[in-house]
Amino acid sequence: MKRIRVKLTEIVTPTRGDSKYTKEYGAVNSGEYPVYSASNSEPLTYINSFDFDGDFLTWTTNGFGGFLKILSGKFSINGDRGVLIPKEGVNVDLQYLKYALQPILREKAKGRRGDKGKNEFTKVPLAIIKKVEIEIPANSNGEYDLVLQRELIKKYKAYEKLKTVLISKAEQVNKAAIDIPISEEALLINLEDIFDLDTPTNSSHFTKRFVNENKGDIPVYSASQESESVGYGYVKSGLPNVKYFRDTLTWNIDGSVGKAFYREGTFSLSEKVIPLVLKAKWENLIDYHYVKYVLEEKAVERGFEFSNKAGKSRISDIEIPIPVKISDGDKIPDMEKQIKLAKQYELMYSLKERFIQEIEKLGRYEMDLFRTS
Repeated sequence: MKRIRVKLTEIVTPTRGDSKYTKEYGAVNSGEYPVYSASNSEPLTYINSFDFDGDFLTWTTNGFGGFLKILSGKFSINGDRGVLIPKEGVNVDLQYLKYALQPILREKAKGRRGDKGKNEFTKVPLAIIKKVEIEIPANSNGEYDLVLQRELIKKYKAYEKLKTVLISKAEQVNKAAIDIPISEEALLINLEDIFDLDTPTNSSHFTKRFVNENKGDIPVYSASQESESVGYGYVKSGLPNVKYFRDTLTWNIDGSVGKAFYREGTFSLSEKVIPLVLKAKWENLIDYHYVKYVLEEKAVERGFEFSNKAGKSRISDIEIPIPVKISDGDKIPDMEKQIKLAKQYELMYSLKERFIQEIEKLGRYEMDLFRTS
């Protein structure tokens, strides 16, 4: 397929909206015609006049900079949005232009990206738009080919439909509990009978500010979903009224609710994380890593999440199946079997993660349909 690389300004005239359009302006000049701002979901206000009439491709200049939306009918835009006015006689499909241009503008957006798309504030000003180049399918005569453009659009939409299905499946897999059957006999023991849930964590007075004022080399873990994330920084050892722990399991009661981590060495915890200290009678009989995986899966079953917290009282009665072996006629916990099961859990989690990563790769691949380089 032949493609022609052109400056965007050869096929459209990019124009920024009028900053006079505000909610206050809409209140004074109320009407039926929408005014669009940075939001791609709904108009900012409605007024009694309009600046554009027809189908136009627009982009956000501020906020989530560079996101595109086709607007139709009679409307206006303010300074947080721009419009790409097609030049007369240019055979470029608006949907093709949207799909081909979107990744380019998002790459060029400047500002704060935030955390996984949240709390973003980026900009794509008019000056950047004027420097953009784009590839357009062309026929043997070197003319823009609408048929080829629309073929690519059909392929893209089919791909998007497939990706939506795959992402949905990935989300289901991510949320699904991993149930590894225990073929051997097991004891069902409540969590509160294995761990001393009366062991207190730090209070709300143990803040990041306090840690920063008392910097040391002891990691302070917060309720993160990452095991190595030291969200609160490092604090001094031996401080009065500060709780320290060593070589034990921890449990997020808030934040990334339902995550358990085995922490080695000496550490401290934010108020949103509790220690699960093994009772003396179970020492050398319980594998922390095995309990971690079982507990996390039980949390999924109970629907623990940010809006459904998982404090001590709500996890105390969770039953942990502990594989056993016979010793002198008695049933005792089998560490070897627990370790084996923990490795199976670890493998399953690894497969889940790889599956989700492959789905994310598909999302990054999509724009190859529109760009050759």
